Amino acid sequence: MPENPLLPNAKLKELYALMQRVRALIPRSSAAPRFEAILAATLMHVEPGDFVSPPLGTSVPALLATERTTPRKKSAPKNPPPPLPTRQRLATVAGIAHGLKLSGAGRFALYYTDAGPSTARTEAGWDEALAYAARAELPLLLVCADATGGRRIQNPQAISWPSMAKLARQLRFPILTVDGSDAVAVYRVMQESANRARLGDGIAVLWCVLPSPGDTSASTGPIRNLRRYLAARNLIPSATSNRSPA
Repeated sequence: MPENPLLPNAKLKELYALMQRVRALIPRSSAAPRFEAILAATLMHVEPGDFVSPPLGTSVPALLATERTTPRKKSAPKNPPPPLPTRQRLATVAGIAHGLKLSGAGRFALYYTDAGPSTARTEAGWDEALAYAARAELPLLLVCADATGGRRIQNPQAISWPSMAKLARQLRFPILTVDGSDAVAVYRVMQESANRARLGDGIAVLWCVLPSPGDTSASTGPIRNLRRYLAARNLIPSATSNRSPA
């Protein structure tokens, strides 16, 4: 099978290894959605000088970004401070993105969040911070994991598909929906968005749809899906896909 120039075989293997690293670092209950495709496929495009703001409750994206973009040190890295609430965190990241734009270095800020029950903590004002970033054409990429299954979010202040889609229409910034369990699809969407941000074309939102927590209809996981993709291209032995966990 011909090699895809936009996602070479070496990058596919690197993506697979990074997904396994994410799975090892983030404990997961059987009822929780699987985020490894989203995190790995977006972090693959982070370069030295980019800024990563991890989602509430985990510092894993920032840790992996540091591992990928800075020389290894003998001493263990210090734990980062607890993240700020959504409104303050997004406003802070927008400010950092403004600084990156002024530097002219072609760098972007990457912000992770989610839609769903955890957004009950979201306070009013996140949309104002995002609107500022959009109007100033800042190099800010917002990656949202949506495991709501289309359910209505009761909190009117929450980050949700209706509120984000409305804001995107008003301010005319791209909101790109993608299967959050498909690492290759997330990689391609992030690739396009990262290149766009580095060229100075402003913000973008990657809306990554995941199975609802506890959804038993999702019989395969992101790692298993990518392993089958690699096996079909003879990049790993097909037998591996039957032995390794999802």
